[in-house]
Amino acid sequence: MRFGSVRSRISWLLGAALLLGALCGAWGEPPARLTAPATPAEIDQLIHDLGHTAYDRRRFATRRLCAIGSPARRQLIAAQQGGSPEIALRAEHLLDVFKQFMFSGVEVELAPSRSQIEWDESIDLRVTLTNHSEFPARVPMELSTAMRGDEGTDARQVADMLDVSEWLHVTGPKDCAWGLRVDDINLDDGVTAAVQKRLTDGPFDTLAPGQQRTLVVKDFNRGWARIPMLDAGRYHLQFDYRPEWSDPVLFDAGVGRVQSPEVVVTVTTPAPATVSRRGVEASVKLERQGASFVARLINRTDQTILVNHNFGSSPPFAVGRWVYDGDGVMHEFSASDRPGNSWSDFRADALRPLEPGGSVELSRITVPELLRRLAAKGVADGDTGELYYTYSSLCDRNWQRRQGDTLLGNDAAPEVFRALLPRRLLAGWYTSNRLGLREPHGPSGND
Repeated sequence: MRFGSVRSRISWLLGAALLLGALCGAWGEPPARLTAPATPAEIDQLIHDLGHTAYDRRRFATRRLCAIGSPARRQLIAAQQGGSPEIALRAEHLLDVFKQFMFSGVEVELAPSRSQIEWDESIDLRVTLTNHSEFPARVPMELSTAMRGDEGTDARQVADMLDVSEWLHVTGPKDCAWGLRVDDINLDDGVTAAVQKRLTDGPFDTLAPGQQRTLVVKDFNRGWARIPMLDAGRYHLQFDYRPEWSDPVLFDAGVGRVQSPEVVVTVTTPAPATVSRRGVEASVKLERQGASFVARLINRTDQTILVNHNFGSSPPFAVGRWVYDGDGVMHEFSASDRPGNSWSDFRADALRPLEPGGSVELSRITVPELLRRLAAKGVADGDTGELYYTYSSLCDRNWQRRQGDTLLGNDAAPEVFRALLPRRLLAGWYTSNRLGLREPHGPSGND
């Protein structure tokens, strides 16, 4: 799951919309002229120019005052309360835009808890924000104690990670950009609520003038929400907030942009090659070993998962099937010798951990046994077709919740289902590569 700059677009487009009447038309002011430091005398002149008869003077004054930002507030407030009605109205519009400013006057610094790690070692990221202005700064993060009542929870880790990563740029080896990865948000009510909050208007907090607050993002590279750093090399991290102004001149000039100094984290040991860099969860690989076909499940994630080895014919059991394709005619065979029939047959110890990049055998079948089963179905020339394996398991928290009060909290239910199942229990449908029965070897099926 990926999240764009939702709050950035909403707040700045709302603010910029107030200026459309002043900002339409041609443009061409050099960025340096817009963003240069301003003196009180220049600000007074710019405010006076808001009522100028020449359109170009009004347009430049509006843009320049946007670029100056908070230092112009006091004089704009005075202009709003007095002076000509035209100047007062434009000053009021500018002050409304300034209310939408995020990180105005704020300096941002990043500091990882460690600068050198192996790929699976967790680090925290400290984000320190200091308001150097004389006005309160609007910050789209939860900084105050009153807003952080869920410290130490998965919801808090996800919330902090989303708030920071929205404007965090991470560039890894070979200048590849690394984006945010978020596990299934529906597996925890608190996580779901935190994500939904940020998909609407998001949280906002305030930094008082001169105030400094530090946000510590836990498990920055290994948590529920994370930026996985899987390859060996140097990773460059930089906070870069850039408002998405509707006026291209203000956008191109970088008005309101806040950048932190860049920090570097070095990964010394990479993740196994079988760990997907694209976010694939798992794959099933079919191999030929002598006279047998072996189906193995590979954990492609960067986290340890649990694999359901309770086999049966329907949830909560996993379903494993051998599928023979002979000239487009499919024949299926159960891979379970003793399939589970009732939920009481389900065993918690059959939910087995599988490390990142690791593999586990799901099933095997000999060629003679396969040909015998095919012959029983009337297939005489079974060695001319192809074989593949399918594995499916829907047993996870989502399945468990769909059962309602049948399981959770029900003393009559099997004990393993009364409380929430482990979060990283693999669920889904997976199909292996195909191998011909006459071929001694086949494609790898790793991807």
